[in-house]
Amino acid sequence: LYMSGHLQFWHLYVAAVLNGAGNTFQWPAYSAVISTMVPKKQLGRVNGLTSLMEAGPGVVAPALAGALMPVVGLTGLLFFDFATFFIAIGALLVVAIPATPRTTEGALAVKGSLLKEAAFGFKYIFARPSLLGLQMVFFFGNLFSGMAFTLLAPMILARTQQNSLVFGTVESMLAAGAIIGGVVMTA
Repeated sequence: LYMSGHLQFWHLYVAAVLNGAGNTFQWPAYSAVISTMVPKKQLGRVNGLTSLMEAGPGVVAPALAGALMPVVGLTGLLFFDFATFFIAIGALLVVAIPATPRTTEGALAVKGSLLKEAAFGFKYIFARPSLLGLQMVFFFGNLFSGMAFTLLAPMILARTQQNSLVFGTVESMLAAGAIIGGVVMTA
C-alpha cells in the first residue's frame, strides 16, 4: 500500500475486509435459519420473498441517497445508515429465532470444535457431487459478479461527470430487476 501511494485509503481496505468477513458468517446462518422456519414445500416462495426483501430497499435507497448526497453529504448518509442498522438490530432482539437442528451424524463427528465442524462441512459437501457443483456455481458467480459490481460505481460516475443522482438511478434499476425476479420466483 505504501509503494502504490494509496496509504491514505487504508480504512477503506479494512472496511471491505470486515464487510466480507461478516458476510461470510451472516449468509450461511441466515440461510440455515430460514430453512428451519419455513416448510420445505414453501422454500421456493420464501426465497423469492427474500429476494424481494433484499432488493426492495435497493429501488428507492440509491436514488434517494444520490439526491440527498449534495444536501446532507457523506456524513449525513452515514448517519442514516447507522440509524437503520440499529433499527435492524432492534428487530432481531424482538424476533425468536429457532436453533438449527443438528443431525446425530454431525454431532458425533464434530463434538463442538469449530475446526472439526468446518472439516465435517467440507467432507459433507465433497461427498455429494451435485451439492459441490451448486457450491461452485455460487462461488464463481459471486466471485466474478463481485468484481464487476466493484467497478460499476467508478465506471458510471466517470461517464456521468460524478453525477450521484444518475448512479443512484442505475442502482435502483438493478434492484428493480431483482424485484421482478423475486416476484416471478414467489409466484
